[in-house]
Amino acid sequence: MKSVKKKTERIQRNFFAEKRDGGKPAKEKQAHSKTADEKQATEKTKTGAKAGERQTLRAEEKIYRAIVIGGGAAGLFFAAKYGNKDVLVLEKGERAGRKLSATGGGWGNVTNVNAGAENGDEGYFSCFPEGKGKIREALKEFSSADLRHFLLSLGCITFSDERGRVYPASRQASSLTDCLRAEAARRGANILTGENVENIGLLSEKEATNGAKITVQTQNAVYFSENVLISTGGKAAKNFGSDGAGYAFARLLGHTITPLFPVLVQLKCAEKENRTLKGIRVFDVGIALFDREREIVRLRGDILFTEFGVSGDGAFRISSYIPYKQAAGGSEEDVFAHGRLSLSVNFLPDVSAEELKKVLAEKRRKYKDMPVEELLFGIVNNQAGRRIAVKAAEKYGDLSQKEAEEVAAALAETAKDYRMTITGTLGFDNAQATRGGVPLSETNGDFSSVFAPNVYFAGEILDCDGACGGYNLQWAYSSACTAGKSMFGNDGEKQ
Repeated sequence: MKSVKKKTERIQRNFFAEKRDGGKPAKEKQAHSKTADEKQATEKTKTGAKAGERQTLRAEEKIYRAIVIGGGAAGLFFAAKYGNKDVLVLEKGERAGRKLSATGGGWGNVTNVNAGAENGDEGYFSCFPEGKGKIREALKEFSSADLRHFLLSLGCITFSDERGRVYPASRQASSLTDCLRAEAARRGANILTGENVENIGLLSEKEATNGAKITVQTQNAVYFSENVLISTGGKAAKNFGSDGAGYAFARLLGHTITPLFPVLVQLKCAEKENRTLKGIRVFDVGIALFDREREIVRLRGDILFTEFGVSGDGAFRISSYIPYKQAAGGSEEDVFAHGRLSLSVNFLPDVSAEELKKVLAEKRRKYKDMPVEELLFGIVNNQAGRRIAVKAAEKYGDLSQKEAEEVAAALAETAKDYRMTITGTLGFDNAQATRGGVPLSETNGDFSSVFAPNVYFAGEILDCDGACGGYNLQWAYSSACTAGKSMFGNDGEKQ
């Protein structure tokens, strides 16, 4: 390529010679202060050029049609659907799709039949709801049904369960990853692992020869491309490589980042007495989230009691509805202050309170010598029954001295509304997804940047997260598909 060396030297001196000072997003003031992880990632990005001056970087002669930063769900899917010899995926980890291979408890919950189609954006969340139109369009463009059809064409058979969750027939998450890797390889896409991107540079019109518009610098080389897709994920599950580095790139390109919060995560509760239930799992119970006395959401799911609070898919699903946007200054601590959030567990959602009272009253009269703590045996988990009885006594007084109807009413009401005060979450390291990111208002309909031409975003780095049960992965595929069609049209699907 003509004058590659000269171009590379200039890029190493200043990657952002064309830094945009004007046209800052209207929501700039809503951007939160950077976390330690983001500051570290930003500093690393800023010093990328200096690092390049201290060593001789290899300048690739080839100009790629698209460079994908991040080989997670969105990046690997992009390579499988649009990949060819002109597509390069740069993954800093040892393997592409590592987090994808751990989804659904290892079963590979690849999507949900209710994601998109006639359900629109149901099951999806965003800090700024006005951006949901783009979510709906992306899901309409590439729905869960489209995904299953695509996977079937790759030889991956799927099935759905009673909650709409879709899994590979093998019940192995690695089956999906293997299929995507195989198709990307067949199409000729280049996937380089162990390549940590340190900087992204925008070439001026004068420098943009032979179609090169963007440079991507790793610790090893400088790559040239017409387009770049940033699919680095969010901050959740750092052990799988999600460290928030993509946010630093977005900021340097002129974007704001909304406040970031962990979702699909375990909940911490104030009541230490619940530790007696540690290890107890209750299935398909009713769960409700309250902000003081206002009910936010009510759903069904499984709950696992832990020494810190609750886990299980029910807790994960509830965590998506925590009203973070109401936190003053974007502070996670404020939303949990003053005991405003509580979790209600209905141990018997299919039994009415009146029916339960009747059963318990009759049982109390029949077994007069039975301890109150044992009256719920045979109705709920024994250990849970004991704890419900203790909690009922804390509110209604000594039940052993009360009439059968009073005892039954106290136990039934507590079993149907077992309250716990939520004090926080286990944070990003234990979360499955990130709330917040690049505002959708700062992207075009194809998820290209409104500030940086030919730069696209896909997946969790955007301000969109989905409910538990395959919604987030569907968003990764749908947003990557939208970006890919903009870059390649239908050409990418012809191979």
